[in-house]
Amino acid sequence: MAIAAREHLARLLTDAPVATSQSASMRLSADVLEVHVDGVGAVPLPVLSSVAKKLAASASPAHFGQGEDTVLDTGVRDTGEISPDRVRLSGATWEPSLRDAVERLGLQLGVDDPRRLRAELHSLLVYGKGQFFATHQDSEKHDDMVATLVVMLPSHHTGGELVVLDGGAPQVYSGSASELVLVAFYTDCRHEVLPVRRGHRVTLTFNILLDPEPESAPSGPTAQAAALITEHFSTPVRRAYRTKDHPPPNRLAVLLDHEYSQRALTANRLKGEDARRVALLRAAAEAAGCESVLAQTEIQETWDAVPSEATYRSWDYWGHDEDEEDDPEDMELSGLIDGSTVLTWWTDRESAGAINVGLDDEEVCAATPSIHLTPYASEYEGYMGNYGNTVDRWYRRAALVLWPKDLGFAMRAEASPEWGMRRVLGALADGAVEQARSETADLITRWSAPERSRLEPALQIALGVDDGPLAARVLAPFTIEMLTADHARALTAVVRHYPATWWTDLLTQWTHSRRYAVGGDTSRRAWIETEFAPVHGAFTAADGADIGADIADRMGRWLVEEARGAVQVRNPTHRSKGLTSLGPSLAVLLSVADGERGAEIAEAATGLGELGIPLLLAALRARPGAKGRTAAIDTVARWVHGQLQAVLARPPRSADDWSIAWTSPGGADEDRLAEFLNAADERTLAWPLAAPRRQVIHRLIDEAGLPVTHVTVRSGSPYTLMLDKTEALFTREAAERTRATKDLAWVAKTFDLA
Repeated sequence: MAIAAREHLARLLTDAPVATSQSASMRLSADVLEVHVDGVGAVPLPVLSSVAKKLAASASPAHFGQGEDTVLDTGVRDTGEISPDRVRLSGATWEPSLRDAVERLGLQLGVDDPRRLRAELHSLLVYGKGQFFATHQDSEKHDDMVATLVVMLPSHHTGGELVVLDGGAPQVYSGSASELVLVAFYTDCRHEVLPVRRGHRVTLTFNILLDPEPESAPSGPTAQAAALITEHFSTPVRRAYRTKDHPPPNRLAVLLDHEYSQRALTANRLKGEDARRVALLRAAAEAAGCESVLAQTEIQETWDAVPSEATYRSWDYWGHDEDEEDDPEDMELSGLIDGSTVLTWWTDRESAGAINVGLDDEEVCAATPSIHLTPYASEYEGYMGNYGNTVDRWYRRAALVLWPKDLGFAMRAEASPEWGMRRVLGALADGAVEQARSETADLITRWSAPERSRLEPALQIALGVDDGPLAARVLAPFTIEMLTADHARALTAVVRHYPATWWTDLLTQWTHSRRYAVGGDTSRRAWIETEFAPVHGAFTAADGADIGADIADRMGRWLVEEARGAVQVRNPTHRSKGLTSLGPSLAVLLSVADGERGAEIAEAATGLGELGIPLLLAALRARPGAKGRTAAIDTVARWVHGQLQAVLARPPRSADDWSIAWTSPGGADEDRLAEFLNAADERTLAWPLAAPRRQVIHRLIDEAGLPVTHVTVRSGSPYTLMLDKTEALFTREAAERTRATKDLAWVAKTFDLA
């Protein structure tokens, strides 16, 4: 990827000399390049031996420059050369990949403005076994030429290393069997190609030219910084391994070198380089049409790490206690694995205070990388088999945060939705409805999980914007569990303001089962048990009884669906526990719903049949005192009374009846299990089964909580699964009859039923 504007800005902000070298290298995926040579055809990458031989046969002996002359001497240069007019380079991403690579290589070489560099193909070279190029310097083939670029095409070969004398020290660059290896070096660097020992070395050579600086180029650090800031906010983001560009960033956080308290984080109290950089950036931001605020950040970085050489020597001398915690500062950091930067506080004139805004990598600029600063905490994690040998570091750094002026509201609203809502309500109070609508549309794209405290102002905004679709978007992210009695009057006003279908759709969104999955169904049960009765009463008092009834209806439907799911559980203990947990919620709904709605909920609940008795008993026991004695409650009580009488009217199980009611879910083994379980005269079953089939039977018995032991006798082939019905079959049913007798007596006494 090309060097981002924020990286150039980081270079501009530092006075430290840029570390440079006379040569530089990087790699690219071979997929970015397609090569076609006239007379040979397409050249697949990696280069096959058969194709390399064709290239060598099609090439001419390469000459080299000697003073003003061009000489052919195989004692100095022995290689084949194909002129650029016969070579065509293509590929969907080749051109941008080459431009980006040349820019990054130029940065490593210390070119002042590497974006002015471009590569011009010079030749394709083929080195066979024993061929080489002795030590030499490249001649400047163009007035604007500053360096040479060698692109080694992937192939299976040995030898042929490119050796560049970089400041007198040889740098050795080898090719790859699968990737493009790019090496750039200044034209005055002495270099050589060592003899190829096996296979063929195939390379593309380019002249790197430095285009003249455009007359319109900004001069002076402020103008340059302003141009880079403008580029940052107008350039789409291209992320590694993604083919589709993302929109340009919305902000830029330039990290400062020091940590400041909230009181000290003011422009006139900044230290050293921070003061100079902030002054430069604020002037540049103004010129680029941007706003700026000072902020605090929390930074976390995870690095690959290995013990330092000194630490290893210490271990060798003193020994290493595996139980002793290693000091992170004794580790050498080799590569950044992951990290995060979060804005935690800022001094914005309109919405100063604590914030929590995570930044993407492309939104962060650091003249001084955090690794060169002292962390306030660090932690080493040793190797754990599939992870570890890492150091986590935490920093607190100040930052200057920039954004385009037209994004001012959106950026502040993302950092503080409460501020954004106050701003919208202020606009509505001033009669600026169009402004309020525009800012509301921005606001709702900036919050992902609204809090309960935001529902009241959101209701006021929904009413004030006088726009049904926009109002629905404002309220849609909330859930029914956020509704309290204090919201009843405001919600009633909103519902009355828009069509009936608007409220129906919103209620559907608020009560959708997936919307409360974060807290599980317990959050909804808790809301019904503690909040719903006062909410329902508040709607009645606010002339919104129909709204409360609609919510009761939705909650009743939800509860019955939950109960239907619980009834399907085969294990009777788990089934009863799940149904009982829903009882208090059902009690509330039956106690507050009006006659017709209450009757509907009662009918749906009793429709669960005999298996639903634990739910209905729990609801009767949880009813809220005498006030909870409604017609719906009485209906449920009479139904439960009748069901318990029917259960007790059945004759007890006879001593020789070993049948267990169980329905097969389908399958030959499952059907055989059902046949055994339902048989009154079969108590044991010796069943030869292979391991996978035994595992299915084990699972089915355990899931249903059946009073059957299941043991594998490990003899013969296959092993035998022994099933044995236990006495728990009788003791369970006896306990159930005893419990049903007590429940019947309680219901009859409590609800005056004979």
